[in-house]
Amino acid sequence: MSEECEVLAQEHSLRETEQRLLSLFNRKDEEIASLQQLNRRLQQSHSFPLEEVELAVKQAMATREEELQVLVIKREDEVATAIAKREQEIMEAVCAKKAEFDASCARKKKIVEQKLDAQLQWVLSRENELRLLDMRLKVEIAAHMKEMEMDLTLFKGGNAKAPLGEVKNLPELLQQATQAIPEQRQRSQHSALTIIPPRHRYPTRLLRRRHTVRDEGRHPNFHW
Repeated sequence: MSEECEVLAQEHSLRETEQRLLSLFNRKDEEIASLQQLNRRLQQSHSFPLEEVELAVKQAMATREEELQVLVIKREDEVATAIAKREQEIMEAVCAKKAEFDASCARKKKIVEQKLDAQLQWVLSRENELRLLDMRLKVEIAAHMKEMEMDLTLFKGGNAKAPLGEVKNLPELLQQATQAIPEQRQRSQHSALTIIPPRHRYPTRLLRRRHTVRDEGRHPNFHW
């Protein structure tokens, strides 16, 4: 706002200078006209040689032309200075606006990078949690497999049908344990990382069957 006021003041000053020059030109023109009238009167009242009169007129015209040239050059210099100053002010304003825009873009870029970094850290953290969960589930499955193998080993000294029945149930138990893995992963995405106890992932009927078979295998008098 202050720059615009300054420019308006400069334009007003230039207009005033122009008015002064115009008034000066008018006065000089009036002087020339008065000199011409005086010349005519002198020629009428006195007998001056024509050559002297023409020489005086030429000198007056040459002096007037020199004055006009000086005034024109001065006016051109003032206009050129005003234009250069205005161009410099415009360039400074453009540079300031560009610097402000660059600073705003840098701030927005930093905010976006921080958000992306936070999201990346969250994704990496979730990936690590899921990897740990997968490892724990594999360990639990291996433990259950080992437990089942131990149960089958206990039945080797008993009835031959008992281990056969347990072996028939083995694919079903493995399928249920495999289905429990994606369910556990899906639940871990909505809650804290928890491990479901091993016996909760299998139907109660199968667990009861396993414990019954184990207990029955311990009694040599039991018959299938």
